[in-house]
Amino acid sequence: MTHPTSHNTLKRGFRFLAGILFCSLLSLEYSVAQNQPEMFWDFDVPRGRWNLILIDNIVCSQWNYIPTLGKRNRSSTAILGTGAGFEYAYCRNRTLSLTAEVGLTGYVLSMEPSEWGRDARYCNINLLHTSYWKHLALSIGPTLGWNNWKYFYGEENFSEDEMSSCEKEGYYGEEDFSFTRFAAGADIQFYYYLIPQLGFGVEYSARWMWKAGAKGKCDHQCALKVRLKFRLNKKKRS
Repeated sequence: MTHPTSHNTLKRGFRFLAGILFCSLLSLEYSVAQNQPEMFWDFDVPRGRWNLILIDNIVCSQWNYIPTLGKRNRSSTAILGTGAGFEYAYCRNRTLSLTAEVGLTGYVLSMEPSEWGRDARYCNINLLHTSYWKHLALSIGPTLGWNNWKYFYGEENFSEDEMSSCEKEGYYGEEDFSFTRFAAGADIQFYYYLIPQLGFGVEYSARWMWKAGAKGKCDHQCALKVRLKFRLNKKKRS
């Protein structure tokens, strides 16, 4: 059996590696900048530009409200979230984008004990307004979400001390259960672009439910993201 202490150690290790990766990317940006023409580093977004957007959630965490328990469950994973969409610049350095994302959090890469676990499959649609300031970009707008949450238990006998630890690590008893929900709310994202086509950022979303049992409650989502942009039309100047 894998113990909670080892899980926490592995999670801290992933966070440490993510910090090293981000610092390495900043160093790479400075190095490449010394050898690239000035036009390559033009972060201006002219009016009329269309971009294709590709997204990956490097690390994604969700806090799902569980009606039968009256509490929230946190599930996390790495890499297993992807999305795509389109962006249009309605004026200089101001854009509107429509993106869709699908992903999985929970048991797959969350390093939980194999005797029980949970996973959450999600699909989100975001309509975002973005303001650009050279390397920086701030996006905010409405979001719709679909979420399918499942808990599963494998038959195993635990000591009393182990059961006490289990309750802190997402143990919800010996019966499987699941729920599916739709929700709506707000999404905010902040990006730092290494080059005009590649940005790394953070996201926070809160989505409210309106059905019985979860009515008035909200799910939360946080993610570290990477974003690629590909220009679909010729460069224009306003």
